[in-house]
Amino acid sequence: MHRSIVAVWVGWLCWLGVGLAQGAEQGPKAATPPGRTEQKPLAAAAVAEQAYVEKVVDGDTMEVRLLPGGEVVKIRVLGIDCPESHQNQKCESDGKNGRQGCDWQIPRGLVAARRVAEILKQKVVGLECGKTCEQDFFGRLLRYLRLKDGQDFGLRLVQDGLCEDFGWKYPHPRRQQYRLAQDDAKKKKLGIWATAGGG
Repeated sequence: MHRSIVAVWVGWLCWLGVGLAQGAEQGPKAATPPGRTEQKPLAAAAVAEQAYVEKVVDGDTMEVRLLPGGEVVKIRVLGIDCPESHQNQKCESDGKNGRQGCDWQIPRGLVAARRVAEILKQKVVGLECGKTCEQDFFGRLLRYLRLKDGQDFGLRLVQDGLCEDFGWKYPHPRRQQYRLAQDDAKKKKLGIWATAGGG
């Protein structure tokens, strides 16, 4: 298994080098598809670490193996909040404080978790810090995730209406871009915004 992880990591680094070289040769890129917030291109310096996604806990939390060292850590995706996928204190508290409770969150949280597993499980991603590299109260690393194709993973989930921008509670460096994507998802009634009172 260790060899397969190393092989994936080496392949990802080769892809990164080739992709950056090709991007420099190709000149201007195609226009952003309608309804999508333009995503910034992948910059090698922006990706501080790479990780292999071993397990998706829910839409915004996963267990990853840091590369090349192999340490397994929990990641909480910075800048987003997905509905909870199981009964817990957070969704119970949300329900008591005027937000959507567990009965509303869990079905939508399961949808988000399944989609995240389809996109991320057994894939290599780039980990990017906010202004500083931080951990949350539970010891999870707070990181933006960069997909192999250069997309900001959290922004993609907000664009698809699977999660909301968490900048209203925990300001983060990309909150303006995330908020614009969320406003667009709301207008289109995507995902959690499909019914009145979503999010």
